[in-house]
Amino acid sequence: NRLHAVVSLIDYSNRNSVRIRIRGLTGSDYTSDMAVDNVNVYNAVLQIGTGFLPTGTVNVAYASTLLADNATPPCNWSIESGSLQAGLNFSTNGVISGTPTQSGTNQITFAVQDSSGAHTNKVLSLVVQPAVLDHFDWNPIFSPQCTGAAFRVTITAKDAAEKPLSSFIGKVVLAAASASGQIVSNILGS
Repeated sequence: NRLHAVVSLIDYSNRNSVRIRIRGLTGSDYTSDMAVDNVNVYNAVLQIGTGFLPTGTVNVAYASTLLADNATPPCNWSIESGSLQAGLNFSTNGVISGTPTQSGTNQITFAVQDSSGAHTNKVLSLVVQPAVLDHFDWNPIFSPQCTGAAFRVTITAKDAAEKPLSSFIGKVVLAAASASGQIVSNILGS
């Protein structure tokens, strides 16, 4: 059985001892002085801990949260330069969300400022891939249609969310194959 707690260094003014606070998840506190040989205190520098952004896809919902390391909450996030792809939004709490409608790779400089006034920034790439073809839809083809006779058809390529990727509207001619598999006539678009 594991216990979870937050350990905080609350006093290190004496180089031969430290005072720590252990706060359990139930809210109970335990404070203790500990003797140590030597205490070296390093001031942690505010950094953007996010190393990369997940790849998005056009017409697919996207969400990613940027992380600030060594920050004094609350943090205020912004975009210093660059922009998100169309359909995406960025909130002051570091969340990128939305449904991208544009593919491409954007270089974006994200910035964060914490409540102590510390500020930093980092350039991250956001890659949004084109929508993925999932299936084709076509208008009903009414009988009879004969080999070699042109008729009008609409064929639409769609992604998994039923959003159209491209369409073909035009006339086609049916092809027929002989028993040996030889094509008697070709399908032609116009």
